[in-house]
This record gives sequence, structure tokens and C-alpha cells, in this order.
Amino acid sequence: MTEFEYNEYKVVGYVDFFAGNPNAKIEVVGYTDWRNNFTPLKESESLKLFPPYGKVFAHNFAERYYETKGTLVCISVIPNEKVGEGYYAYIWNKSGGVYEFGARVKKLKGDFTANGQYNYTLLEENNLLNVEHDTFVSSGGSIYLIKADSQDRLISYWKESSLDTLTVNGRLFVTDTAKGGEDGKIDITTDEQLQEWFMKNVLKKNWNQIFEEKTFRNVEPLLREAFASSKGLDGLVISSRIKRLTHITRALTISFEELNELKTLPWLKDSIEQSISVHRKAYLEEVEKEKAKELQEIRERYDMEILLAKEHAEEEEQRLKKLIGDIDETYQSKLAEQERLLQEKKVEAELLEESIAGRRKDFATFEESINRLEERKERIIEDFSVVKEVLGVGSHSSAPILQAENVTIEDLDIASDAIPVYQAFIKSLENALKTNRLTYSMATDIGNQIALYKIMLVPDVAIAKVIAIASMKCRYALEYVSATWKSFTDLWQNGLGQMVEECYRNEDIMHFLFLQNINLTYLPNYMMPLIDIQRDIVSMFPGVNKKFPANLRIICTLANDDVMPLAENCIKHMGCIDRSIEKDFYGRIEIPENTNIGYLTPKVLEEAGKSLKNIPNYYKSYLEDEQ
Repeated sequence: MTEFEYNEYKVVGYVDFFAGNPNAKIEVVGYTDWRNNFTPLKESESLKLFPPYGKVFAHNFAERYYETKGTLVCISVIPNEKVGEGYYAYIWNKSGGVYEFGARVKKLKGDFTANGQYNYTLLEENNLLNVEHDTFVSSGGSIYLIKADSQDRLISYWKESSLDTLTVNGRLFVTDTAKGGEDGKIDITTDEQLQEWFMKNVLKKNWNQIFEEKTFRNVEPLLREAFASSKGLDGLVISSRIKRLTHITRALTISFEELNELKTLPWLKDSIEQSISVHRKAYLEEVEKEKAKELQEIRERYDMEILLAKEHAEEEEQRLKKLIGDIDETYQSKLAEQERLLQEKKVEAELLEESIAGRRKDFATFEESINRLEERKERIIEDFSVVKEVLGVGSHSSAPILQAENVTIEDLDIASDAIPVYQAFIKSLENALKTNRLTYSMATDIGNQIALYKIMLVPDVAIAKVIAIASMKCRYALEYVSATWKSFTDLWQNGLGQMVEECYRNEDIMHFLFLQNINLTYLPNYMMPLIDIQRDIVSMFPGVNKKFPANLRIICTLANDDVMPLAENCIKHMGCIDRSIEKDFYGRIEIPENTNIGYLTPKVLEEAGKSLKNIPNYYKSYLEDEQ
């Protein structure tokens, strides 16, 4: 078979769930036809029929069949409509049925023997008595079937070679028991059950013969005759039970109720009463001797325990005295240290009061200056309009760029494996926003803007850092816009140029440039070349023969003060996150606990951007704040 005929066959596979989401990957081990005939597959055959991993992708499988984790299931599959590197060739067909295939074989702690009492105790220690479902266990090269709610005192077993089995991920499964009958049975009858059976089926029925021989030791023929009437017992079980009963009868004790029952036999009553009368005095004397000896041993043991307890109490008293002395010494030392610190704080408080008085005086002077500036406000606005017009002349010049100054680039390396699909990054972004108490319902909007836009505008630099954390592996740098910037050259020479070079040197890793306070100077003066690249008007940076790297995103923030007004023709072409998210953030930025999703790659981000259209852009929320 060169291609899997999914309309004729069903897949049999091992269920394993993805970390952090309800999807499953079904490791293919074989397939069945409509008669449920199973055909196993080697690993190489599974890889060939179900590329690229030899597995089937099952969307939301855990939501409906979580209990199948670690088992074999039989499912229907269909080809995956999504084609490309990393995509599974086949996916779970949700319209088909799902049922567990075969049975997992548990590993027994210990090995069964011919002794029924030992086997019963072993089952009890392994919590396998009164199981709710038929259960297979492995012991000593054989596989045993423990039936649910069974009162049978025998357990069937097969040699492993007598069954059809599969080993998947170190776990053994039975796929078919129809090759032949069982290879044998083992006994799980306890000594108490065996003794009860002996009393009922041998002792009472054959008392005359046993009484005449005056011993229980010659009862083996009687036992074999009684066992012969029991169906389903093989020779090994019978031999084991006879051997055990031989030891049991040598130490046989008859309860008061059983003795009374035997006394009802007329020919036995006088014999039992006479035996008790003759031997009662000797028996009581023997019991008294044993109890006196036992009492003496208890007294000696008790005296020794008192002596040891007394010695231990004395040692504990000395230890506590030393501990109290050490604590007192430490307390006195700490008390002296606290008194010294308190004196220092008093001196600091006096100095602080003097400083506060000076600050109040400075504040009064500053407030006076503010009042003078308020009186000149109208004149300053008129002067600023003139400056703005002057700065706008020639601000789009693309003069040659000589060199870029160094900025500090930091590495973020949380995950070791790349994500296979873009949706995993959205999940990682949701986790990062939730961990930092931000509106995680916007994760999809934020992620889509990262995929579609090269330049973004966010309300706070903390949002930018959360985006970097959600990528799980990246390099990032922070740069502050200066009020002296007048052209794109200033942007290039103050971090962008160096970041572009780093992007080309590390093309498989995402890079982020956090550009703070972009409205400290007139935005079109230095940002317009980037806007033109975002709009696909040009493809190269002005003055250098380089394209905007696919693994670079520039994330901008605004200065909080009312400085330069924003240019609508610039920010409407940037990816703008809803400014209301800013109100939700407080505290330090934290890394989410779930870091098993994987890291974002430029390739996954670029592929996602190609399919995105008409995503929300909230640039007007930034313009409204200025009106």
C-alpha cells in the first residue's frame, strides 16, 4: 500500500495529548478492515503512510475522549486540507466512531506461584481484588486475566507467545485472545477457604475413618477423591492444595461452634466430653505456665522501655536548656542591634524633616515659574506652529547613512522547540497577557497585528515586553526618541541600523526594537520611510541597500506629556493596539508558568501574515486622546 485507503480501513493508534491544549497526536501502529481484522505496521511503514511523523492529528480529542490517554484506539481518518511543511497528512474524522482497541497489560509487582494463599495476597498488594473491569496482568513471562466481579478461585493465563500483543511506548497491549484456548490456571484459594472446604467436604463426611486411624495425616486419598468431584481443577492445582492441606491439618484447630456441631454425632459426643474432662487440668496448667512466662517477658520489656525513656528525657532536658541559652543570647544581640538601628533612624528622620522644608521652598518657586509660563501659553503655541512648519521642510531627505551607533540588545530564551502552527503563538500570547493581568481576550487581535504590520503602536512599553515574552525566544533592544531627531538618519544611527544587521545575522530568531516616546519630535520627519515600506511603496531603507528583515518588528510607545501632535497619515498605517488595555496593567512583568508551547519563528509569522485581511486597527483611539 503506497497511500492509506482511508475509506476502506480505520486507523489503530496510541493516544498522546499535546501539552497545554486539548488536541491529540495518534501514533499509528496498524489498521483494521470492516471485519475488524487487524494489520500491524512497522514504524517505517507508519512514517511512509502517515507523513511526516507517522501520526494522525486529532483536534479537540481530549474534550470528548480524555479517558483514552495512554491506550490504543480505533478511529476514522481523512486527508488534511492544510498542506505544507509540518502539517499532518491525515486528521481525525470526527463523524466516525471511536472505540478502545485491545487491552493494556499491567505489570504485576511480584510473580505468581502454585500457592493459592500467596497468589491471593499478591493480588491484594497490587490492588487487583474485586476489579471493576476485566484486567490483564503480566508475570513471569505469562499474561493472566483477572475477571471483573468474579467469585471463581482460579485465574486463567496464557504464555505471551500464545496471544497477539503489541508493545507501544514501553506499554504492552493484548490485541486478540482468539488464537487458542488458555494455557492453564492458577489457584487463589486462601488457607481459610481451604480449611473451611476441608471441614465441610472431608472431615465431617469421613470422620469415622479418621477417628479409627487417630490421625489427620493419612487423608490424602480422601482429599483426591473430594477434589475429583470438583470441575475445572488441573493436576497442578490439586497437588498444591493437597500439599497445603497436609500442613493445615497438622495444626488444625476446631472452633467452639464446629466442636458443638461435631458433638451432635451420638458416637462422637461421649468421646469429646471424656477427652476434655481427662485433659482439662493438664491443659490449664500448661496454659498458666505459658501465660506466666509471657507476663514475665512483658514486665522485663516494660522495665527496659521505662529506662530508655528516662535516659532519653534527660538528654532532651539538657538539649532544651542549651537551646534556651542560645536563644537568649541571640535575643540580647538582636535587641542591641535594633536599638542601634532605631537611633540611626531618628537621626535620618531629623535630616529628612530639614530636607522636606527645603523641598517645600523649591516647590513654591517652581509653582511660581509655572504660573508665569501659563500666562505666556498662547504666545508659545504660536511660536511652536512656526517651528513645526520649518521642521517639515526637507524632513524626508534620504541622505547617505554612514554608520549606526550601538544599542544594548538582550536575549530572551525560554523555550527550546519551535511552534508548528501560528495558533500556538496566539495561545502563548494569551497566557502572557493573563499572567500579567492584562485583557487576554485581545490576544488574537494583537497577534494578528504582529503578523501583518512591521511597525506597531502600543499604549505602554510593558505591552511590548509581554509580546516579546510570548514569542518565548527572541532578541530585543530599547531606544528612546530624542526631540532633536529631524530625519530617518537619526533613527537609523540610534539603534535601527544595528538591529537590522543583527536580524540578517540571526535570520531564524525574532527581533524586536522598542521605540519609546515617538511623539517627542515631528513623526513624519523620521518615520515616513518606514511607513512607505509598510505600504509597499518602496522595499529598501533609504541610503542603504537593505530590505526590511522579515524577522524584525518595531513596537512604538508615546510620551505621556502633551508634546508633538501625532500625524494621522503615519499612525493609520501602523498596527495600533486598543489604548484601553493600558488601564489594566500594573506591577512588574512576569513570565507565564506554561512554557511548553514553543517559540515563535519568523517563518510561521510570515506565513500567517499572508492570509490575514481586514483586521481591527485602533489608531483613532490615539488621535481622540489629543482632541
